[in-house]
Amino acid sequence: MANVVKQFRYYNDDNAEKNQPKTATSPDYVSGNIFKSFFPILQLGVQALPGTMLYLNGAIDPVIIGRTGIYELDLEEEVEISDLRFDLYSINAIQNNSNAYLIVDIIYDNGEES
Repeated sequence: MANVVKQFRYYNDDNAEKNQPKTATSPDYVSGNIFKSFFPILQLGVQALPGTMLYLNGAIDPVIIGRTGIYELDLEEEVEISDLRFDLYSINAIQNNSNAYLIVDIIYDNGEES
């Protein structure tokens, strides 16, 4: 299967020029709908405000970004991410801070032969 690299960038709902994709808004990250076409995720990198919370694979307890503002997860072939979403309060904090952003880098399996 072919592994593909994809990056998502979110600054706020009013800054579509910097956001990638430009049409994405905060509810897309909270619901996880922005990622729905990119599963399974095999490798994940997140840059965000320290304290940003994200949920993997429908977990109730969040992963919390530490003081470096960077979270990386390189999964073995036996494990993959099938659901990714961000906490509403975390996305609101990013949206309301002009110096904040969310960058999500993924490597996913697109299901096609390489």
